[in-house]
Amino acid sequence: MMNKDINELFDSQLEDWSLAKQNYATLKKVTLKEIQVDGATLTLQFNPARIISSSAKVDKKTLAERPCFLCHKNLPEKQRGIDLSENFALLVNPFPILRKHFTIVNRKHIPQRLLPFIEDMLKISTQLSKEYTVFYNGPKCGASAPDHMHFQAGLSEQFPIWSILERVQAEVVYQKEFIKLEAFEGYVNAFILKGTAKKQLINLLINILNAFSDFQTDEDEPMLNVLAKYDGEWQIILFPREKHRPSQYFEEGDKQVLLSPASVDFGGLLAVPRKEDFKKINESLLSDIFEQLTLNTEDFKKLKEELRTL
Repeated sequence: MMNKDINELFDSQLEDWSLAKQNYATLKKVTLKEIQVDGATLTLQFNPARIISSSAKVDKKTLAERPCFLCHKNLPEKQRGIDLSENFALLVNPFPILRKHFTIVNRKHIPQRLLPFIEDMLKISTQLSKEYTVFYNGPKCGASAPDHMHFQAGLSEQFPIWSILERVQAEVVYQKEFIKLEAFEGYVNAFILKGTAKKQLINLLINILNAFSDFQTDEDEPMLNVLAKYDGEWQIILFPREKHRPSQYFEEGDKQVLLSPASVDFGGLLAVPRKEDFKKINESLLSDIFEQLTLNTEDFKKLKEELRTL
């Protein structure tokens, strides 16, 4: 029933809201190309509408001076939503990467933090079922509104990472009767949590966040992106990060690449807002960008060994 309500909201918003209608129509026409990186097939999407998110300033001064576009009082007049819980409402994202792309917004204007809302993430992924992947961008990991807690969601079939993981043998790091933790070392470094026991999964994720915090003591929250879906069991992919944006982002002229990867990009679908960047990005360049952003191999191995002892 929830997906029926979501589909009805989506259809009605595209009918009534010209901005959403225009941007989803444009999305159908975007140019795509596939790139092999470390044996994985990833998808580049030339998507000019994403320039707003890719170039968003997220420093404290900018955030303090602009009205929060996720607060209810500042939403566009035409924007409507669905209540998912006492904490979160689901809205159609008017600047989509995915064919159906939603923002899941906390009712309160509170900072982007995963730890207090892990249970909400699992509940929401259950509500949306396997058709949708729920994702989280940390405050310095692609969130264009790090001052307002939110998740996002989109069609699972558009995330290459799910099919990539079906074809590789990830390393088992930790396992109990109803949960498992695996490590994936490919174009990015990632942990995969699987299980049917909600409380055990929540505790495992909390333990991972606490362990990872030791590697980034200057951060309010360790830098990470998360994907989650539910298909009889939860599958959660945790991408620990080294930094927010690659060096190419800050270059000038022909050396600049305006790509600021977040959860969807780490999941294998990269939205590129400028045509010149879409043309120049190749396997070597993309591999270098991911190598800069993903947690370095040495620290990933240290974290992996620490998690074996949970």
